[in-house]
Amino acid sequence: MTSATARKTGTLPGLSWDYYEGITRRTKGAASMRFTTVDRPDWFIKLKNETPDDENPYYPMATLEEFCGRFDLATGKALSEIRRCKLWNCGKSARLFKKDATDNPYLIPLPEFDRYAAIIAAEKQDAPPPLHAILYMDKRHLAFTSELEAAVSCWLALFADAPPGKIATHTKGKALKWLEQNRPKLDKSYRERIATVLTPDSKKKGGCTPSY
Repeated sequence: MTSATARKTGTLPGLSWDYYEGITRRTKGAASMRFTTVDRPDWFIKLKNETPDDENPYYPMATLEEFCGRFDLATGKALSEIRRCKLWNCGKSARLFKKDATDNPYLIPLPEFDRYAAIIAAEKQDAPPPLHAILYMDKRHLAFTSELEAAVSCWLALFADAPPGKIATHTKGKALKWLEQNRPKLDKSYRERIATVLTPDSKKKGGCTPSY
């Protein structure tokens, strides 16, 4: 379960989020302010409306490391996704409020985890269908080859939506297993050759450096 610490939206006692957000917007781009300045999400607006006027809303915060772990992202990719999806109130506290830089982690509101999950789920739903039912799979095509069809189908099954961690632990045996289970009629020598070809360059001796 994700651990998180409850955080008061006013960084200093007595400061409302309206005040803090105003400082952030006025100093956008300054080295001392590291929080994203995007529109407030619906969950925060609802929370603020339900909070008494004399109190600041409370919501849990989690670290960038926890965000990376939940979505299996490298740090750079996670930061890129936070910017791309305009996740709210993510970043490091201002030096004005944090004197010790070592006690200044990059924080993300925990409700934004769920909002990000919803964003990427919607993107996958709206994405074009995977490459199937096209010419290389058409057995009626004069140039159809069962070895090519098996290789592409295996690659799509193993790697198309695989996170970097899964690709990094790929072995030739996993491709062979998939081929044995899904293309059992294919000649054994074909399956061996396909499994070798499907090994990512980053896993081969002298291969390229992974770009993810």
